[in-house]
Amino acid sequence: MSDATQGGTKQDQRSKQDEARHDEHADGAQKAEMHGGGNSTHDVGKHGDGAIGARDVGKRDACGTHEAGRRDDVSARDVGKRGERTGDDGKHGTGPARRERRHNSDGDEHSAPAWADADDCIPIDDDPESLLRAVESACWKGEPTDRLARILARLPREDLERYYLRLYESAEHMPRSVSGITQRLAARLVEGARDRLADVRGLGPEYVEQLRIVMAAGGRIDTPKDDVFNMDGLSHAFVGATLLPYLVTFRTPEGITRVMPREIREALAGVDWDEQEDLARRLWPTLEYLSTLVQWRGIVDVEQAYPEYAAALPDPMTRDELIDTLLGRYTPLPTPYVLFTDDVKYWLIHGDIVASAEEERSQSVPDYLMGCVRCNAERAPRPLPPDVTTQDDLLDWITELPSCEELMDFLDEHVPEDEDLYQWTWELTCAGYDLARKSPANSETFCELARHAGCRLRSKSAKRLLRLHQAFARDVPRWALNGWSTAQDVASTMAPDPSA
Repeated sequence: MSDATQGGTKQDQRSKQDEARHDEHADGAQKAEMHGGGNSTHDVGKHGDGAIGARDVGKRDACGTHEAGRRDDVSARDVGKRGERTGDDGKHGTGPARRERRHNSDGDEHSAPAWADADDCIPIDDDPESLLRAVESACWKGEPTDRLARILARLPREDLERYYLRLYESAEHMPRSVSGITQRLAARLVEGARDRLADVRGLGPEYVEQLRIVMAAGGRIDTPKDDVFNMDGLSHAFVGATLLPYLVTFRTPEGITRVMPREIREALAGVDWDEQEDLARRLWPTLEYLSTLVQWRGIVDVEQAYPEYAAALPDPMTRDELIDTLLGRYTPLPTPYVLFTDDVKYWLIHGDIVASAEEERSQSVPDYLMGCVRCNAERAPRPLPPDVTTQDDLLDWITELPSCEELMDFLDEHVPEDEDLYQWTWELTCAGYDLARKSPANSETFCELARHAGCRLRSKSAKRLLRLHQAFARDVPRWALNGWSTAQDVASTMAPDPSA
């Protein structure tokens, strides 16, 4: 073992001990719930009341080890495609230059966020006839109706039964007839129409605006084919959207008809739409900031983090609004966390930690997570760096670390001939970051990962890559240290006691 490797191991001893303590859990069970984030649907009610089991949470969460996980800030293949990192000389440029290139490649920084689903929005760069066909294919067929039960009756029976189970949580009293099922579904949807506006807000302010416009028009807007993309206030990106139970778009011989069911319209009478749009507008920056905090620390105490959140954003939610938002059934973008509560406090926990809890067989998932929470609380949380409010900002900050720059330079020099310079280096760097923030002992794993990715390493270069990742791992914010790096933790323990 080289001197550098030995030195790194010695400095990492305390962090390894902390990591081990992170896996020690207090005796005695504490009841806790987890609320999933990250998966959105346009069919209100698909996610029940928001409380889901631990295994479901893990699969629904945007964490690296699950199906939805390719959307967090270290999802190399997705994040790596965001923009060109290479400079004119083939090497990666400076941090700010990379930030500018990423934004330029995405278009305007305030363009539609990456979570927008192509199936939910009509493309804007096709000819009018193609656009119209796309809109019509997204519409319901048949004569428009504003009766909710009649609208629901057009769904296949299996869909109705699935909705029934999600809303009533039991099939014990499910009617046998389709008519009976639709009547009971309609009653439950109308009863919760106001509360479920949180689901619409989760899709973005544009969707709230659509409801407002259709409701102001008396619940129905008929549009001839020639005017489909000239509707007053109705963005063409949403003309084909159906948002059950609030809005249904029908295809007719004359054009399209947007309908808000009569019962829903009556239930929403008196809603403050300005307030609804305002909450929706503030939602995405809020969830993005919280996601960034979770990527930074692994576990976030919501109450403790609120002052930091409120100071970082220009128009933050109140504490109550924030909790209500986090308790919502789903959010407009995949988030890397789940909401965990003991009925008194709330924590945001990264999905990778939840995945580890699911794999732990000696105790329940809530007990495991409560142990992690207690260990995390032993250190004061490390604040986010100035001007870091999004996961993109965090990635910029990470890649501007000198140790990360050196690692990326090395990887640039060892890109396989059949691989893209930017893509290959970026993917491995993101994977190295993900490993480093979990444990400083993962450097050998990273070297093996690089070999499997096609990096040809001789003995000397392999040792150099190991040292480079060890240096990077000591600089990366660690989850087991509440966001502090291994280097900072070692420095703090070696500093003289001022009271001595």
